[in-house]
Amino acid sequence: MNLINNNYKSQYNTILAIKFILGSLLLLSLQLNLSGCKQSPSSDTDKTPYICSRYHEEIDIETLDDSKISELIPYIENNIIMGITCETCHNGVAVDILTFSVSGRVILDESGFENITITLSNENGIEITSTNADGIYIFNDIKRGHYSITPSMEEYVFFPENVEVNIKYEDYQIADDFIALPAVQGTIHGRVKNAITDTPLQNVKILVYKCNILIDSVTTDSNGIYSLSLTEGDGYSFDFSMEGFISTTYDNVTVEADTAIYLETVLQIDNLHNGTGEISGTIYNALGGKGIENIKIDLREGINVYSGQIAITTTTNNDGFYSFSNLNAGNYSAEVSGSEFESNFFTVICIGGMSVPNQNAAITPILNPTEVRIILTWGKTPYDLDSHLTGQGNDNNRFHVSYWKKSYKENELIYADLDLDDTWSFGPETITIYHQNNGSYRFYVHDYSNHPESVSFSLSNSGAQVRVYQGSDLSETFNIPANRGGTLWSVFEMNDGTIYPVNEITYMEYPSTNLRSRSHRELMNTNTYDMEMLRHLPEKD
Repeated sequence: MNLINNNYKSQYNTILAIKFILGSLLLLSLQLNLSGCKQSPSSDTDKTPYICSRYHEEIDIETLDDSKISELIPYIENNIIMGITCETCHNGVAVDILTFSVSGRVILDESGFENITITLSNENGIEITSTNADGIYIFNDIKRGHYSITPSMEEYVFFPENVEVNIKYEDYQIADDFIALPAVQGTIHGRVKNAITDTPLQNVKILVYKCNILIDSVTTDSNGIYSLSLTEGDGYSFDFSMEGFISTTYDNVTVEADTAIYLETVLQIDNLHNGTGEISGTIYNALGGKGIENIKIDLREGINVYSGQIAITTTTNNDGFYSFSNLNAGNYSAEVSGSEFESNFFTVICIGGMSVPNQNAAITPILNPTEVRIILTWGKTPYDLDSHLTGQGNDNNRFHVSYWKKSYKENELIYADLDLDDTWSFGPETITIYHQNNGSYRFYVHDYSNHPESVSFSLSNSGAQVRVYQGSDLSETFNIPANRGGTLWSVFEMNDGTIYPVNEITYMEYPSTNLRSRSHRELMNTNTYDMEMLRHLPEKD
């Protein structure tokens, strides 16, 4: 809060002049009582003189009762009574004549937000102004007191909702920024597990921040699950903490309107494993699954951290293998980059006193602008997850790319293909769309390892992740919903280049029908055909 004493300098100069001219003669100044401001000078020279800075008059505080003295005390500095008028009294109470300016800012997406209504209020009334083009507001000629500052605008919410300020001439601070967010909400879901035992953690406290302002909080349930609704926008940061465990952060979370977003599972390390450890893994080419040499890996502390201080760096060997030793325990964001490849980020974890291998990632060669690439990766179990893409052929029939038919061609031209069928954990499995037809494309992940099972949570707990590149842009990242029964993950639908999340887990016998492509929602026969293809998959050798 910027509290500027508008009259202080002039009053201070007046005081200096008075002291220079009058000196000890101030003791002869007039007395004041609160029933009439101007009185005869005090004849009792033993009384301590208190001088009114505006009217240069002496106040005999011994004539005042205790309540009146307490009202004057805040204004007394070196026997000078600052900021009251002795000429005008209100029911025997001295009147404050000092004024100040209060200013602050409203931000939307890290820029100033114009035309926001700002209300300054206390028990004496309200004043209203609005923000300028830089999101700044200012109230002038404000007297001492306790005030509330509140922003408002239709279809937006603000954090914090209001700011309380206590205006005193000694203060020179700027009011906390207000963060404006569209009043449209989406949901964030996730899970927290013990990094050592791989079991759910209950009562983990999660604090949600945006622009360093606390927005919301939630705790995990008995299954380590959390969910909360937040206003649409990006730049959210989540802090995870629990007694006896190392805290961690999850940055750059984006909330989409009317959409459920699933974050990757957070693994928290107990304090017994707070030390240094070793991690290792392999960086694979998303096409063909071979290790890539001379790939640079930068580690930053925290999950989903794209920029800032780099903790440590290495490069892969001839087989794409990397390792870090003597690394402090915690979660890290690994940025991988190399010539002729798109950069990628993935999460690694270091546990004190342990070596954690198989922290692998895949990066894709640079794509043509019109191409789409879908990359599936997962953890150690289940061993065999399969990628499935269905789409519209030129003959209006649906095609299906998967392990049993890896390419779709038209006139010998490949329109879409699967690079390989990974049956031994981790992935990657990569499907590339080289040419797009009109109509809906749908992508699924099937748990082949557990496909005969009627009850299975293996797919949901696999840590599977799907990344979708459109040209050189990473358009979407999908993390599998945690702790759901099922063997089929319906990930997304794409229509005319627009991706619609589905993010549902079902059993193969009952695939999802939650289609999001608005212009093709009526074409349910295409979805029925997709379901029939998925139900009748051939067995692998």
